[in-house]
Amino acid sequence: MEYTTQLYKPAHTAFTALRQANFEPAREKALWNARVNGVWDKVRIVETSPAPTGAVTSGHTIQVRAAVDLAGLKPEDVRVEAVLGVVGPNGNLEDTEVIVLPAAEEQGPVTVFAKEIVPRQTGRLGYTLRVSPNHYDDPLARPCPDLLRWG
Repeated sequence: MEYTTQLYKPAHTAFTALRQANFEPAREKALWNARVNGVWDKVRIVETSPAPTGAVTSGHTIQVRAAVDLAGLKPEDVRVEAVLGVVGPNGNLEDTEVIVLPAAEEQGPVTVFAKEIVPRQTGRLGYTLRVSPNHYDDPLARPCPDLLRWG
């Protein structure tokens, strides 16, 4: 029953809505995907704010910023995220959290995404940035694309 209520019924409801709209949303999404695929190799992170130096105390904000050349895409076409965590002994991020960075300003073809973050951890923190396409209503339905840029 859980499988039916959580998967089959939502899928049927989504199909019914698409059919009632003469499948126009599906065509729009296919065109959007084609446009993104056509320019994705040109999308790049051109500048980032520096990572925190030294220990960060919980409750104190850090500014995270990414300037992204969108190659003609709109800011709402992408999702820019900071993956923040404790830097482990091997240099990898551990105990990570993902924070979405909103668009803050446009500078020609480059859009700056930024946010002040209050880390939930204390200690030696670091972060990395990633950009992915963003045209999916449900994050669980977003594909794990090869269309991903890391900074």
